[in-house]
Amino acid sequence: MPSQKRPLVDVDQEDSMIHSWHDPEGGTIDLLPYLPSVEVQIPKTRRVWTSVAILDDPSVLDAWHEEAKIESRSRGANAAALIASGGPLGWYLDHLQTVEGVESGRFPDPLPYGLWNRMQRSPRFLIEPSDEEWDEWILAKADHMVRFRNLLTNVGAHRRFKKRVKAHVKAANVPGEGGLQQAHASLLAWWESVVQRMGDHLSRQRDGRFAARLRGSLSWLRSAAVGNDEPRLLVPVVAPWAQDILFALEQHPKPEKIEPFSGDEESGESNG
Repeated sequence: MPSQKRPLVDVDQEDSMIHSWHDPEGGTIDLLPYLPSVEVQIPKTRRVWTSVAILDDPSVLDAWHEEAKIESRSRGANAAALIASGGPLGWYLDHLQTVEGVESGRFPDPLPYGLWNRMQRSPRFLIEPSDEEWDEWILAKADHMVRFRNLLTNVGAHRRFKKRVKAHVKAANVPGEGGLQQAHASLLAWWESVVQRMGDHLSRQRDGRFAARLRGSLSWLRSAAVGNDEPRLLVPVVAPWAQDILFALEQHPKPEKIEPFSGDEESGESNG
């Protein structure tokens, strides 16, 4: 009997936090939206994940290692430093401190850090590339952000951030209730600031490249699979970014060759 076609994107009824994209070549990419620096529990599910992919580069391992050391000496010091430095991330963290019922300001970032450590025995991928093409993208991003018109947007940016938070809560266009809704509204305001500074074109370029590398990770898992089970890749993703990554996957970018992270590269939580 011919196999039935599966939807490219679904939201499982049992664990509706997770957004799934089924690769036509086999396997599934599960996007797990989360709030950065917020303590969360992984939703209960019958899914079995073959691998985890982090939307970052190997330098995040060094960052996690340093953040853990700082927290061991002074709990909350990482969040305090980011808040003092200002900018959208600092404003987001500062606002979370005022939200009741949300444990925030946790570093290293609880969900990606926890999943990375939990799946040490499985293949793990770091998705952000490191090549000449990516270097050109980084330079283009830097050039865009220092253009005079974009620098002008920094004037009054904190005030606009606060207005965005209030607008999202009033419009009820973010998930959750009470404190959780406030936290998601703050996160969405932060993310909008990030995309605005980067520009839509560069944002889409980044998402397309990441989607290609996620498909490449799934391709590697298929080639390494034992038996007939299709691989399932878990990807923690900042909540407002999830729909953009899904859209990029739906464009079916050509899978980009990628190898899993090697434990030989890791010393403690750093990349050697």
